[in-house]
Amino acid sequence: ALGGSILGRHLDFEPRVREALMLNERYQLHAGIDLSDGLSVDLAHLAEESKCGAVLHAARVPIHDDARALAAERAGATTPLDHALNDGEDFELLLAVPVAEAGVLIADQPLAIPLTDIGEFVAELGMWQIDSRGKRSKLLPGGWEHQFM
Repeated sequence: ALGGSILGRHLDFEPRVREALMLNERYQLHAGIDLSDGLSVDLAHLAEESKCGAVLHAARVPIHDDARALAAERAGATTPLDHALNDGEDFELLLAVPVAEAGVLIADQPLAIPLTDIGEFVAELGMWQIDSRGKRSKLLPGGWEHQFM
């Protein structure tokens, strides 16, 4: 589950290195990245490097209770989904997997943490999100942007 790591989870995490290596050995993966900067911005990095676009199904994004707590604390200024998309420091894995293999991965659930299908990569450049009503809108990357001088 994503978002709200600033409430303390960002100080106590275990990188998913072993999990990534095991998944790579057992399944066909096209690409992957850890979600250290935020789901939306890391998804943008993965899509950009893969020279494709991405469609995220907002209702499928697993949201941490900490994201809900932060949204409640900010009294309507943000939503739990905003935190799940943009907070960063969740240190989970985002993987690009062929459709058939994704079905196998989801069915197998080979990790102690659940794997979730949150969208698909598409040929059209750009990023979009689909809300629970099926409306597609532009997804703007948010999160930590590294500055190099």
